[in-house]
Amino acid sequence: GRFKKRSSIEIKVEEFLKGLELSSGFVPQFQIDYYAVDFAFPEFKVAIECQGTFFHIDPRIYPNGPICAIQRRNFGRDRAKRKWCVDRMGWVIIELWETEINDGQFKETLLCKLRELNLLRVSGNKVPLTSP
Repeated sequence: GRFKKRSSIEIKVEEFLKGLELSSGFVPQFQIDYYAVDFAFPEFKVAIECQGTFFHIDPRIYPNGPICAIQRRNFGRDRAKRKWCVDRMGWVIIELWETEINDGQFKETLLCKLRELNLLRVSGNKVPLTSP
């Protein structure tokens, strides 16, 4: 479902997206059937999820999976969301992790993925490598 409070990492990603020349508008907190994604380009069926290290179990930090009840619940829900949205509804989900969002490394990764999916508007023959 939807959350009224947005996380600091969602705000950072949204600010970055607003600074890009996108070929399509994005929608924050977009509903795909039973699930809400952090950002979506509905016309292209592309979603961006901002994943917190602890609550969404960053596999680099938790290589053996969930370590407590709340992580197990979130892990199952996230897996069901990915399966439904990708396999059943045909969406592409871009996952961004808290560590990279907070240190700014997500920008290059996200630009590459948006470029691959033709979601960046090309001015002349150039697409920026970093945000303005």
